[in-house]
Amino acid sequence: MFAELSITSNFTFLTGASHPEEYMERAALLGYPAIAIADVNSVAGIVRAHSQAQKIARQVKLRQAADIYGPAAPAQDQFYVSAAILNIPRVLPAAQLVLQSGLRATTLCQTRLGWANLCRILSNRLIVRRWLIVQ
Repeated sequence: MFAELSITSNFTFLTGASHPEEYMERAALLGYPAIAIADVNSVAGIVRAHSQAQKIARQVKLRQAADIYGPAAPAQDQFYVSAAILNIPRVLPAAQLVLQSGLRATTLCQTRLGWANLCRILSNRLIVRRWLIVQ
């Protein structure tokens, strides 16, 4: 199985091009089990991706009840009636930390405590001014 673990959304200024919702729709159509939205020094795209994952899960559940599998095809894909998808992609919380020293690290959270620590690091202004490159 393939899972993209370092996607930058349009919340990363001048780097990411697509909305987090579009990434979730494409991951569902491609059958990815999970994706990680890892914006630079931010977790802004994760909330929208998670909301879209919940919407896709509801669509899949309703369509499975009617014996139609997969989420509905996006409006721009007129040639596909439905994708044969049996899984719903999971959103992995992540962020790319870019330090002033030039180090770039993608952080993935395994637990709620890890998520809380990542958010605390990104929201602590003293740490952000001292170590991270503010964009």
